[in-house]
Amino acid sequence: MYTSWVYDSGIRSDNWRAWKVKSDVSAWNHQPAGLVKGGASLAHIYTTPYAEIKGDVFSLKEYLLAFDFDRDAPKIYATNSEFTDSAMTLMTPPDAAKPKLTDFKQRGGKMMVFHGNSDPVFSIKDTVRWYDFLDFGLSGRAEEFVKFYRIPGMPHGQGGASTDQFNMMQPLMDWVERQKVPQDVIAATRLDNPEITSRMAGLTRPLCPYPSYAKYQSGNYRDAKSFRCVVAK
Repeated sequence: MYTSWVYDSGIRSDNWRAWKVKSDVSAWNHQPAGLVKGGASLAHIYTTPYAEIKGDVFSLKEYLLAFDFDRDAPKIYATNSEFTDSAMTLMTPPDAAKPKLTDFKQRGGKMMVFHGNSDPVFSIKDTVRWYDFLDFGLSGRAEEFVKFYRIPGMPHGQGGASTDQFNMMQPLMDWVERQKVPQDVIAATRLDNPEITSRMAGLTRPLCPYPSYAKYQSGNYRDAKSFRCVVAK
């Protein structure tokens, strides 16, 4: 129904574990957020009509285990007199299957998208697929108004063994206000991130616009200046 996930270093993070395996929330009986938040959202928001189930973790688990893809999945796309937009329409970007963002582009819009490779909630593969579809529909010219950055090791938000400290707002403002096209964005590790290794303390890396990636050239491997954004051949 959705997609698979990449095998990335962030699967060892507390964030991944809390979403996929076990949380530290005693009120949830330490069930993962994917079960509690995901189950509640699927039952009460993302199906039409919504499912009449209790909100306790045991009822949510039973609901998910009994979910029938033939019988229940079509409700994600359904509408009725009360909910005239389906859950899929609500949650899906415009023209997701064949995106072109025509109105956004014509109005001079600029977009910088970043996504952690280890996001346990929304798979990076889905965002890659969306960008690839956009670029295909625009004959390879999506980069003219959309830049997409993958963050190695970063889960759903900050954390993981990643360079999760960066500023996307300033280059976006410069792109809109000064027509300065953004390229690589320098990211750093956070000293208050308990999940980085001792070797990663003070490390910087360039975040490269997809499909390019940071390739080591020469110099100190801890310094972003030692890397260059290149496209795989």
